[in-house]
Amino acid sequence: MTFTVPMYNSSRLQVELLSRLHSPYLLALLGYSITNHTAIIHVNREPAKVTVEKDRSVVDAAILLEIDRTMKKHMDNLHHVLEGVSARLTKLESRTHHLESAMDDLKASVGNNHGTTDGKLRLLENILCEVQTGVQNIKDKQDIVQAQLQLAKLQVSKTGQQSKPQASAVLDPVQQASSAPQQSQQHLPSSFNLPQSTPVISPPNAPYNLFIKNQAP
Repeated sequence: MTFTVPMYNSSRLQVELLSRLHSPYLLALLGYSITNHTAIIHVNREPAKVTVEKDRSVVDAAILLEIDRTMKKHMDNLHHVLEGVSARLTKLESRTHHLESAMDDLKASVGNNHGTTDGKLRLLENILCEVQTGVQNIKDKQDIVQAQLQLAKLQVSKTGQQSKPQASAVLDPVQQASSAPQQSQQHLPSSFNLPQSTPVISPPNAPYNLFIKNQAP
């Protein structure tokens, strides 16, 4: 049932305010309709409480639908972002595994190089020790040779000093021997003149010797 009620000042002001708000839904909710400054009140057969509850349920359903749509949109965006993050994490994990394998290879290579270098250094150390030993032996031999040379020089100087008196001692008998014939030649005329000056004397036992010879068989 519908009937028209003339608008009083307060009611007209209220309707004007509602019309300016451009909310037909609110006017319908309140049971007003504006036609040529006349408020038409619709009287429903159903109680007002039931109508309000139905309207609230419709509003709640619309709000829930909007919330659901907004949440779904945000969830889709979040899911897309999470998929991108997951892809990046997977890529980062693969790079991390690659880096770990490279580090393992580097450690193995460094260990091998360290072992090789250590062996070469030990070999070089042994060679240096051998060289030092050889140099020390050469120095010792050189010292021995120098000592032998000094000893030989001393011996040569001593033998030279000893040979000078021996040479002078050898020369003296030779000179004496060479001077002896000259002295003998000087004394020979006097010796040869001696028999001429001395008379010949016959031995006193000459007849006795002749007698003994005659008596012998």
